[in-house]
Amino acid sequence: MTKETAKGSCGGGREVDPRLREALLEAAPEGKITCPKAREIADSLGVDPKVVGRACNKLKIRITGCALGLFEVEPQIKEALLKAAPEGKITCTQARQIAEELGVSPLLIGIACNKLNIKVRECALGCFG
Repeated sequence: MTKETAKGSCGGGREVDPRLREALLEAAPEGKITCPKAREIADSLGVDPKVVGRACNKLKIRITGCALGLFEVEPQIKEALLKAAPEGKITCTQARQIAEELGVSPLLIGIACNKLNIKVRECALGCFG
């Protein structure tokens, strides 16, 4: 299987290539695989990483440990947000205070709120009316 022939092999209703299926199921016996391991499999089989991602979706395998930090919220941020928003809501002022206390950008707190399904209310700029 080459990158060219494998491209899209998991999309459009096609089945997952048997070698890819076997590699993923072996690497993810509990239904989870780390991002670096998924990329390693892509490299070892010579397929585009997107093909591996689509295969994970089809096989219901969850990607964890994203190298870019896209899927997880840092524990201290998660703890602070859940403490401040027990009912799933937080004010803009509270979110900015948490960012300042933790020494992170307010944008990172906003992204974490989205990931944790915490709604920001009372925007300091009057948004979210």
